[in-house]
Amino acid sequence: MSRPVTADAAATKRCHRIRPGAENLRYAGNLVDVNDQIEELQYQTVKRYLDAGVKVVILVQPFAEIGKTEVNRMREEKLRHASLDETYKPVQANAERPEYKIKAKFPEVILIDPNDVLCAADKCKASLDGKIIFRNDGSHLNAVGAEKLGEAYLKKFGNPLSGL
Repeated sequence: MSRPVTADAAATKRCHRIRPGAENLRYAGNLVDVNDQIEELQYQTVKRYLDAGVKVVILVQPFAEIGKTEVNRMREEKLRHASLDETYKPVQANAERPEYKIKAKFPEVILIDPNDVLCAADKCKASLDGKIIFRNDGSHLNAVGAEKLGEAYLKKFGNPLSGL
């Protein structure tokens, strides 16, 4: 088995704490490029947890980021008391999403997909109960959005973690 090539032994130790099994990676100083290996590394990590008897739960990323410009437009609409019922097309089909690829390979993984609440027939909402769910950056949920989304998910599907 080859050892990492690194100028910084401390960086190697940090990497092993963060990503067990990283001995197969090649280093350039403190930088690690794993883009071409990311899917396989995700599978290895999930398998390692499952083999250790850990229940793996993955919270799927909401349908897509809508961007700063769109969040700002939605805020302007809300200030004018306009309806926030515009919908957006998901960026990827579920089968192409990394979370669903993991689920296909490891059926025992539990997926919690907020898109099951936000999307219907390839149309996704960026607001719930008249509340914008994204932060100003347009890609992360805000606190109110996370709460509304959690409530809507629990109401529709129940608690997916209750049996753990």
